[in-house]
Amino acid sequence: MNSTIHARFQTVFFSIVFLAVGILSALIFWPFLTPLALAGIVAILVSPIYRKILKSVTSPSVASIITIFLLVVLILAPLAIITNQIITEAQGLYVAVSSGETISIDVITSKIEIVVQKYVPDFRINTREYVSVFASWVVDRLGGIFSGTLDLLIKFVLALVALFYFLRDGEQFKKQIMSFSPLSEDKDKMISDSLKASISSVLVGSLAVALVQGTLSGIGFALFGVPNATLWGTVAGVAALVPGVGTALVWIPAVVYLFFYGSAGIWIAQLLWSVILVGLIDNFLAPFIINKGVNIHPLLILFSILGGLQFFGAEGFLLGPLVVGLLFALIRIVKSEAN
Repeated sequence: MNSTIHARFQTVFFSIVFLAVGILSALIFWPFLTPLALAGIVAILVSPIYRKILKSVTSPSVASIITIFLLVVLILAPLAIITNQIITEAQGLYVAVSSGETISIDVITSKIEIVVQKYVPDFRINTREYVSVFASWVVDRLGGIFSGTLDLLIKFVLALVALFYFLRDGEQFKKQIMSFSPLSEDKDKMISDSLKASISSVLVGSLAVALVQGTLSGIGFALFGVPNATLWGTVAGVAALVPGVGTALVWIPAVVYLFFYGSAGIWIAQLLWSVILVGLIDNFLAPFIINKGVNIHPLLILFSILGGLQFFGAEGFLLGPLVVGLLFALIRIVKSEAN
């Protein structure tokens, strides 16, 4: 009897210690969760490039360094420049709207109100307030990227270090994590494959198409004289995820603006650019880009981006869709097990 009680006491004591150490370990790693998660996402996305480079240099460490260098030069540096431009334009728009310098918004709004009020007398559009709130939201969410420079630098360096090891020793990490899992090897592999599929289908799929549409929209806005082209191009990229409407949420107001304030007929060029080039590009890109491994409705991806930005900050643009994609992957695993 005493031996049984002693064994139970040992089990309870070990469980308490294990739980306490686990909680402490989670608290220790929690401040670095974002850079580690981003490094893991990027490692999965760029692993095909890493493997191609590895065939040429044969050294995993050198291949990792070259991959990270290409990533920083070709993607991260331009992305930082574009993000800074978005914040600058949002700040300028907020100041202009708040101070009343931008009269074009009120003029266009009043013209629309006059037409609609013939049928709905109480119709009002407070566009100035909406634009002001939107610009403020963009600055608050993305401005954190360039505030707290030391903290940003530390997280950036840690993410690059983690990315180096994830690329070089990714398979070893994967085997070690699976060795700690209480699930069967088949289930572990299914979760791993589903995670990769969710990242591929959500980030490389839907977001890539939206990125292309947003970029083309921004180029069109810049060519045809729409103010704050980078900011509105970014908004168009997010709007591209709205089912059935897409970038029309942004380019229709742009066409209306150019109709009243652009050069003669320039609004027609903007309309053709938006409908033909931007609007139809997803019909050509989607079959080549989107991976149907984890099929998530674009509306859910849109809200996962907005919710991710709200919860995680600027990094939520990637982390939000990833979490939702992983959820759908796990649901698919549960359904397959039930069948």
